[in-house]
Amino acid sequence: MKLQLENNEYYLMKDGEELAVATTDESFIKELGAERLSRKNCEAITEMCSNEHCDNGITGVIYGEEQFCHICRDLSEWDVEIEMTEDYLTWKKSDIEKMSDCLVPKLDANGCLILKKK
Repeated sequence: MKLQLENNEYYLMKDGEELAVATTDESFIKELGAERLSRKNCEAITEMCSNEHCDNGITGVIYGEEQFCHICRDLSEWDVEIEMTEDYLTWKKSDIEKMSDCLVPKLDANGCLILKKK
């Protein structure tokens, strides 16, 4: 899955389809048939990815590591996955032997999907 930043909105994409979006516009969520993303979670992922190869916020266009750092800050797409958790109630009501087979998306306190860097 890819987390994309487009026009200051974050989208979770899979095979060209929008699965989730970071927005407070309820009608937009319903129109897409998508889940909601936390902007804070998305920003944390983009910051983590930007800093992974960049040292101390270097953004100058210089040959070597600094040039790479400038380029990596301009990326607008990151590999992510949805954080999953085991659902005890599903496991309890089913005939599945291992609870780890009953994974569901983990949500934050606001009902937003929690993403993590892949």
